Amino acid sequence: MKGGYVDIPEGQIHYRTEGAGPCIVFLHQSPLSSEEYADLMPLVSHEYHALAIDSMGHGNSSDPPEEFDIEDFARTTVAALDALGLGKVSLVGHHTGALIAVEIAAVYPQRVDKLILSGCPVYSPEEWRAFLSQPMTRDIPMTEDGSFLVTAWQKYRGLTPHSNLHTCFKPFIIALKSRTRPYDAHFAAGRYMVKPKLGMIAAPTLLVSGDKDMFFNQLDSTKRLIPNCSTAVVKGGGLFLNFEVPGEFARVILEFMKR
Repeated sequence: MKGGYVDIPEGQIHYRTEGAGPCIVFLHQSPLSSEEYADLMPLVSHEYHALAIDSMGHGNSSDPPEEFDIEDFARTTVAALDALGLGKVSLVGHHTGALIAVEIAAVYPQRVDKLILSGCPVYSPEEWRAFLSQPMTRDIPMTEDGSFLVTAWQKYRGLTPHSNLHTCFKPFIIALKSRTRPYDAHFAAGRYMVKPKLGMIAAPTLLVSGDKDMFFNQLDSTKRLIPNCSTAVVKGGGLFLNFEVPGEFARVILEFMKR
């Protein structure tokens, strides 16, 4: 697997790439990075060009010049694809990455071959306000003795109690970097009006959810909002399914891509 950077007007976008053939672009959740797909990419790269992008303000990409909306994340992602010389691609997005993928598919339909949305959040404004009223890991006050790290770890364990310690530790470490970034993309997700955009999707779409994901109970209701949409359940997958069951998620992706 190789890494690299492309320049766009707002700064630099970092990416990981492996394989050759039709391109599948992987978009991560917040506050993680393209590392979320490090275990999955080798499982699809024998047939496809797997490309995972760090959204601006995440991973090794530049911080955005101002607080972004989902529309801005989508626009800069398309700019990165342009800089890489990529035309029509398939998209895989998980949680916040799913919202970015929805925006790209709705506004730039000529760029999307197939669309895979995992754990796509379709909250009402009231539900988003309740979600965002909870302190994020980055909001836990720092302490001299480092006890704030224990509090942050306990919060992550609460998000994925079914996972083993090693699996939970990977996203925990990646997410700690969010303390050094100026903006939290969860608020961009909360401002995004996803329902009208779902009806604009023209690409064949697979709506995926881990059976332990917080949005699992939305699977059927969200499917009805998307034209030409099918569903799949990833057993054993939750918020961190790309760390928990990358092989199962890769199988679901490959089956859909070959239809």
